[in-house]
Amino acid sequence: MSSNNNALSFVFVDPSRQISRQKLLEEIQILTDEISSLNSKISSLEAEISSLHQLV
Repeated sequence: MSSNNNALSFVFVDPSRQISRQKLLEEIQILTDEISSLNSKISSLEAEISSLHQLV
């Protein structure tokens, strides 16, 4: 069985280890927020690098 099938089994099939749909959505939202934060930091760093290049 592939690892992908194991993941699906973990989330959807085995009731003793099942993650609720709500909990899954909460985790996805947390990750989405973290990605947005990282993208913002990347943009800030790119702007800083760009301004430093103009000084050289």
